[in-house]
Amino acid sequence: MASRTKIKGLSAFLRETRIEKSITQLQASRALGHSSPQYISNFERGLCEPSLETAMKLCELYGIPRRQLYDIMVEMYQIELEAKIFKKPGRRS
Repeated sequence: MASRTKIKGLSAFLRETRIEKSITQLQASRALGHSSPQYISNFERGLCEPSLETAMKLCELYGIPRRQLYDIMVEMYQIELEAKIFKKPGRRS
């Protein structure tokens, strides 16, 4: 699952892992002190990224090793940096 996850990014990884663990968005939101499932939905749809603190809490809730979260985030940012730094001339960012 890790290689699939790296391509899809953190949002898809969090969604897939939550579903695998049979945790609803509402349950996850409440575990983090929020009353609406929209809190988790926004992360899973890629509308915003969780803070590092929130991502670590989700790891704990979902039983994800911190190393796995680290690897996914590093890969995600590496792809983003490469796209911006090595973009082809004449293309807008």
